[in-house]
Amino acid sequence: MTQEWDFRLKQLEAHTSELSEQGKLDGNQLKRIADLRAVTAFRLRPVPNDPVAQVRNGYAYIRPRLERLDEHASTDSVSISDEVDYVYTFRPRTMLRRVLDHALDHLNQIDQWVDWQATGQAPKPTDGWASSEDYLDEDILPLTRRDLEAWLWRIDIAWRMLADRAERLSSAQLVWMPPDDDWNLARVLHHVSQGFYVAWLDDPLPKDPTARYAEATRRLHDAIAVADRHRSDPEVIWLAADAVYATPDDILAQLIETEAQLIRSA
Repeated sequence: MTQEWDFRLKQLEAHTSELSEQGKLDGNQLKRIADLRAVTAFRLRPVPNDPVAQVRNGYAYIRPRLERLDEHASTDSVSISDEVDYVYTFRPRTMLRRVLDHALDHLNQIDQWVDWQATGQAPKPTDGWASSEDYLDEDILPLTRRDLEAWLWRIDIAWRMLADRAERLSSAQLVWMPPDDDWNLARVLHHVSQGFYVAWLDDPLPKDPTARYAEATRRLHDAIAVADRHRSDPEVIWLAADAVYATPDDILAQLIETEAQLIRSA
């Protein structure tokens, strides 16, 4: 990290701590800033430049976090707000559902977009997709080890199919841009493989706003150190929100701008 980034982050940290101690930042505002820092730390993870390799690499990150879900109560939940203050809430079964649906949804998308490129036939939306914010009755059912193993069996198959299908895509199919869209299949594969849905329940941020901010700041500085070690590696890239290609500097600049705005609004 350059001295300029280090200086600006420490300025923000000092200012945020001062406002919090003076009672000029309430708990919700401090939690929002903490979440922003934690999500930025997540974005600073280097991932493979090759989107097909990222599918298998991403699932290697996702799978161990799913294996431990039966250690949580079915009603355990964590919430995290992203860069635009959209709040995600995750429970064990919500995570399983989203990881499976994500693989199936984008597997279907690959086939439809390959046909779209070849024939000009635009995709048709599919039914049944539910977001992490959609509350289903099954989301709070108990999750036994046997339940979890049945979920993992289905999820393993879906992700293996996704990886195998991705490997059969040509370079032209990966980079083809649909009409009036800025998502190609390379970006889709990077998006589906980031593992955002599994990153929070296994290693939750503290609920207390002050402790949450301190932990998020620790994660941010650890992530910056990792990113610095990989800056010159041509085999890795970084992804901002919505799998937009970015540099670590881009990601940090966005954090500083947004956090400064939140402080000014306080």
